[in-house]
This record gives sequence, C-alpha cells and structure tokens, in this order.
Amino acid sequence: MDNLKNAIASNNRQLIWQISTNVASSLRLTLQLRDISTVEEAGSFSFDELSQILIPDDVVVDTSLIAIKTTGNGNCLYNATSLGLAGNETYAENLRLLCAAEIFLNAQAYTSHEALITDDNFGMCLSANAERAFTTNQDRVKALECEALNTCTISPRPTWSNLIHLIALPNVIHRPVYSMYPSNTGFPYRHVFNRLYTPFEECNSAKPLYILWSVDGALPHENFTPNHFVFLKEGSQNSQTESHTACTTDHEETLTASHKHGDNTRRKDKTRRSTIDDFLGNSTVQLLCHIGGETTDISNRQQLVVCLRWIDDHLQAHEDLIGLYKVDNTQAATIAESIKDVLVGLNVNIGNCRGQTYDGASAMAGRKSGVQQRIKEIEPKALYNHCHGHLLNLACADNIKKNESLSSAMDTAYEITKLVKKSPNRDTHLEKNCKDAATDLDRPNSKKSMSN
Repeated sequence: MDNLKNAIASNNRQLIWQISTNVASSLRLTLQLRDISTVEEAGSFSFDELSQILIPDDVVVDTSLIAIKTTGNGNCLYNATSLGLAGNETYAENLRLLCAAEIFLNAQAYTSHEALITDDNFGMCLSANAERAFTTNQDRVKALECEALNTCTISPRPTWSNLIHLIALPNVIHRPVYSMYPSNTGFPYRHVFNRLYTPFEECNSAKPLYILWSVDGALPHENFTPNHFVFLKEGSQNSQTESHTACTTDHEETLTASHKHGDNTRRKDKTRRSTIDDFLGNSTVQLLCHIGGETTDISNRQQLVVCLRWIDDHLQAHEDLIGLYKVDNTQAATIAESIKDVLVGLNVNIGNCRGQTYDGASAMAGRKSGVQQRIKEIEPKALYNHCHGHLLNLACADNIKKNESLSSAMDTAYEITKLVKKSPNRDTHLEKNCKDAATDLDRPNSKKSMSN
C-alpha cells in the first residue's frame, strides 16, 4: 500500500498501473471469478440483527437479503466486498488498493459519471479532504486524485470510504454493486446513495453485490448518520424470516428508543408486525381505527404519532403504538400521505378502517381538505372523531390555568427546566449533583443519620 501511495503522490501513472495489475491478477486467480451464489460454501457468516432492520423496504430486488456482520475497522467497505466475493475478509486490503488505483487512473471518467453530474452530488460522494480540495479549486480530477491518495492511508487506522468508492468498486470487481441506503431517513441525496452501480465495461456477472450503509454500534438518537458498511447476502425467504424474527426479539427495545427520535421509522413497521400481524393479517379482523397526532421531539423536529386500535376475532379491542414518524411539515396533504404510507408498510388494508381520531386542528379535522377528509375520500366509512384524550388534556390545562397555585407551580417548573436544559454547563452540573446525592443516600452512615 505504501508503494502505491508514493506512486500516487509522485503521479507515477505507469507504476500505479503495474502495481494494480499485479494485485488484480493475483486476486482474480485466487478467487477464480467465483459467483456470489457460492459464497456460503467459502465460510460461515454471523447475522447482523441491527443492519437487517435497516435494509430499505422500498427497493425491489429479485431475492431476499440477509445482513452479514462485517468488521468495523475503517476497512468495512472492503471487508464487506471481500465477504461477498470469498466468504471472508481476507482480501479487504487488496480491494482497497485496487479501488485507490482505479479512482486515480480513471479520474476523468468519474468526473462525468451520470450520478455525479451536479456539483452537489459530486461533493457528497467525496471524503472531507477531497471535498475541500474540490471546493477550493473546482477541479474534479484533482479532487479525485486527492481521494485516491486518502484511500491509501491505512495507519494508524484506515480512512473511511465514501460513495465514490462504491461507484468505483464495480470496475474493480467487474460486477454490479447495489448501494443500499435506509429509507425514511430524510436524507436529501438518498437517490444517489441508494441505487445500482455498474462497471463502465461489460461485466462478468449480471448478479450484483449488495452493500448496505449501516451503523456500527447502536442506532443514533437523532438524525441517521451511517458509519459502517455491511454485506447483504442473498438468501431464501425462510432464512430471512428466521433471521428477522431473531432480530425483532433481540432489538425491539433498542428500536423503540430510536424511533422515538424519528430514525428509520419504516423499519419500526417490521418490528410491530411480530406483535400484531397475527391479528391484522387475519381475514377475520375487519374493523380498525387509526389515531394520529403531531409532536416535536428533542431535536426540534416534527413527528407524527401513529396508533392503531383494532378488534380481534374474539371481539376484544387492542390499541398499539406503531411509532413516531418524521414529517417535513404539518400540512394536511403531508400527514395524510404519511398515514397511508404507514398502513401500506404494515400491510394493513385501509378499506377495513372504520374510524380516525386526531386533535381538532384544521389541518387534521378540516371538513374540506383536512387529513380526516382525505382519508374519507379513500374509505368513506372511516368516520372522524375528536380524540378524547386530547379533549381531556385541553380540559385539564384550562382548569390548571384557572387555579392560581397550580398555574404558578407549572410556570415555575417550566422556567427551572428551561434554565437548566438551555445550558449544557448547568445541565452537566445538575446531573453530577444528582449522582452525588444518590451515592450519599446509598452510604450506611447517611441512612443512619437520616433515620435519626
């Protein structure tokens, strides 16, 4: 890798070509151009439960996909590619070297790639260093040469890969690569990150290698930011179902916390299916009502709260919180489309809907163009009713305002909360004091003095 890095730094294109050709020939001979479908014979895989949840459900592929655990060491894109080609991560460093050489030697071709026509798209595909070089000089070739040099950095830790490396990979492995980016993340450039990329020349295999933009660790509590790549292995429907069931059981608590912050909300649909599919998927379930409302989360983003109230075949009523879904605005059209999307994601027939309940805001309850009217245009039997919980909340709030003592107490509590939470320094001090107080209470001497 150091030899390639020095050759790129000195712009020695002949040496770069020789190094990459030798490595490619050796790698091709080792792998014997093995077809991806035989990968399971090469090694055993570990299932990645979290990444399985992140596989986008709006991408139509000819096979079921299973997320395979990939080592997250800065080399994860090439680890994932090596897993897809050989069933292990042995060839990751060679793939990184070939990718760096490919980007440098064919920089001119990538400057006019159809996915990178606009400067915004081009900038989004680069690392921070390469993007700065592009912003400074507006020279795409120089920016890609900078990216190739960055790719050769593996010590003390390999530099992270970006979209440009995924775009270059098909030309390295002579096979299409499907870049999969989780849905419903609010990422404006998702259409560039979630698509099939093919080699410039005719490839040896039409079967793509599936790579998922994922996270290493836990789902973030705010906006989804990928920091990991995972190989998606083609599998049977049965194996995918078994894996998904295990995923749902082990990570439902994690997902619930994450989706309260609006992350990857469509995947929440799949975790809910394990608990209500027995009823909602049953033909005997004919009556349901959906409950919706908007709220603002801690990151100051609008969230749509969706619940379903339904009756099983024993005439028992159930009510389930489906999730919180990020919406761009609180207009009736946006909310109505979001509700329909949730029902589609749950495979729930809106024709079975007999009720809908929201707050009394015009966007929700409007008779001409509110959410309730838009839903009724699809299913006239979905009658609207003002949410009783919201009415109770309004009544309680109104009575508190009329009571001077309660109103003053609520205002004081609000001001104290605002005083602390608006200052990271005060918030940190409060948290420390609470921990110290709890520690003091746990001491035997403290308990004795308190009892005295």
